[in-house]
This record gives sequence, C-alpha cells and structure tokens, in this order.
Amino acid sequence: MARLLTCIIWLIAATGPLPGEPGQPDATVYSLRELDRAPVLTKRVDPAYPKSLEAEKLSGKALAVFVVDANGNVAKIESLNASHPAFAEAARVALLQWKFKPGKKGSKPVACRVVQPMEFNP
Repeated sequence: MARLLTCIIWLIAATGPLPGEPGQPDATVYSLRELDRAPVLTKRVDPAYPKSLEAEKLSGKALAVFVVDANGNVAKIESLNASHPAFAEAARVALLQWKFKPGKKGSKPVACRVVQPMEFNP
C-alpha cells in the first residue's frame, strides 16, 4: 500500500501543478474590453470562395468567434452565423492560418475572445 501511495504522489509531482495551484498557467479567456492592449493581427489569410458554390455565384457572409491564445494563435473557432455552411467552413480554414501579437492584461500576454465577420463574393 505504501508503495502504491508513493507512486501516486510521484506521478502527481511529475505532471506539474494542479489547476488553480500556484505556477499553473492562467486559463482565463478575456473579452477585448478587459484588456489593456488588444491583440494585433500579424498574418491574415483571406478566405477562399467555396468551390462548391462557384456555379451558383452566391454572395454571402460568415460571422465567427474565436480565441486568440497567449501565444497569438487562433483556437476554438465557432461559427455564430453564416449565410451558407460552406462560407462558415471557408472562414474557419482561413482563421486557422491567422497569427496575432497577443493581447495583454498588464504586461502579461493573455487569451481573449474575438468576433470576426467575413464577406464572400464570387
């Protein structure tokens, strides 16, 4: 029993701090208005017009919300609204390629939520 307890304690120590303990990275996702400095877009990739809609020549829009993490990467993309599902997917593919200088709270880079509209024209 003592050997099992020692193994469990060693395993916990080897995996680092538990959530909420000192030394654990801040997992908070802030809104833009909570930041001292908003994220700055450093790489933008325009969404491609969906090939599946080329024959229809539809114009449309997509509205996405995503997280810019503390490293400036885009994560957790969700479509809030899209005039066609293909526009939502094209927006997601483009957003995954975007890069940011992360937003800051005080002097610390933090994650924040961003809402981005996109327009599509044939």
